[in-house]
Amino acid sequence: MTAVADEPVSARVAREPLSRTLFGVDWSARLPIELAPGIVAEASSYDRALPFIAAHYAEIFQETPDSPFATRVAAKKERYYRLAADFFEFKEGRRTVGLFVCNAVDWSTYYIRSA
Repeated sequence: MTAVADEPVSARVAREPLSRTLFGVDWSARLPIELAPGIVAEASSYDRALPFIAAHYAEIFQETPDSPFATRVAAKKERYYRLAADFFEFKEGRRTVGLFVCNAVDWSTYYIRSA
């Protein structure tokens, strides 16, 4: 694939998360799974999760506009999410009602970054 000069780097990098690249974990082979009647957990991606993040994270994490710990996704954070994170959406019907963002840290540690 040829890089386009004005395309952001995050749009050009590989999108396989670390859990798959390093350990061969394919969440899409294990999910979706019904957790309760009408509630399903499914493997997702940064791109699919971003609308939920944009719509709900500031409220969920009680963020103020001037917070130094903002949940806003800047280019560096986006690259990290695309390369390292696993996304799990919790759905009620077609509506996303929850989200886990996780990542493999090493062979024995799996970090739940946000829930």
